[in-house]
Amino acid sequence: MTQLEEKLHQKISQLSECGNSLAAIGEYEQAKSKFLEAIKLLPQPHTDWPAATWLYTAIGDMHFHLKNREKTMKCFVNAVQCPGGLGNPFVHLRLGQAIRHLE
Repeated sequence: MTQLEEKLHQKISQLSECGNSLAAIGEYEQAKSKFLEAIKLLPQPHTDWPAATWLYTAIGDMHFHLKNREKTMKCFVNAVQCPGGLGNPFVHLRLGQAIRHLE
């Protein structure tokens, strides 16, 4: 697997840190926007990049806090398909919670 260019990695990390800060104060919609901005910077296909795992997880978690269970589920299904997503306890927890609330 190839690595992201350093400048791109830094920009994605910066946007993610901003998203994490916003999420920490309950600004979930704004945080989600930062994470979405970051994931759009990843080369296609997104699922090839380890950064996509934590970005889909972060976006899904924002949807979870915003009580949008269908989008939560879609994000965590995407996260499972990314490097390190399958078997990640938090990814599986949120995916299960989203499925449970859709029933």
